[in-house]
Amino acid sequence: ENGYTLATLFYNAMKVSHKKGVYKVPGAVETILDMPDFDIEVICDGIHVPPLMVHLAYATKGRERMALTTDALLYTGTPSDFKDPTGHAIVEDGVCKLSDRSALAGSIATMDLLIRTAVKKARIPLIDAVYMASTTPARIMGIQDTKGALEPGKDADILFLDEELERRGRIQVVDRHRSPRRSSSTSRDAMPVARLNRAKSTRALGVTAPRRLRRARRSPPMGESRATGSPLLVTSKVSPA
Repeated sequence: ENGYTLATLFYNAMKVSHKKGVYKVPGAVETILDMPDFDIEVICDGIHVPPLMVHLAYATKGRERMALTTDALLYTGTPSDFKDPTGHAIVEDGVCKLSDRSALAGSIATMDLLIRTAVKKARIPLIDAVYMASTTPARIMGIQDTKGALEPGKDADILFLDEELERRGRIQVVDRHRSPRRSSSTSRDAMPVARLNRAKSTRALGVTAPRRLRRARRSPPMGESRATGSPLLVTSKVSPA
């Protein structure tokens, strides 16, 4: 009612149901879950939010209103025992903590880790996990006319994963000469999970991806994926470029 439309880092530092006098009252978490048009972002690294709670948010909001986010800090990609020279934070147990270990300081997760956690631990269907890591974030940020799905006219940003949902490579193509287009709603099947039958050929993607993708060159496996890319999950084995 006051213009708020998005809850960032949902669950974290948010009050849940509590007692006020002798009565229980809903907290921010329950209130937001009850608002059908309210978007949420969840850090799905398996640490910030327990997988059970991730599944509960997904079951309530669905893929259209829930986005996966990393909340990754500049420490992402550092060794598992990294310590900030300034003494502010340390990397430990797969997450960034304050140096005195009194609280979490942030995440070191990448987007592929969020997909694995959502599917393997939070029991979210693969197609919906991918949707929440691409199409929904693009819509929230207002860039759905160029990002968020494998559709003609959109940037062909593709992340390749194997059967275990581990990174194997990516393709990133941007048409710098495209004129602005009005945004249109994305259909449920606009971003399919596809099988790449010929790992070395991009022709197999011609049915799903924009035509200019066929001329794209494979780039090396990335160190960090982008939330607003248009991932194509590959279920056959793909060798790194």
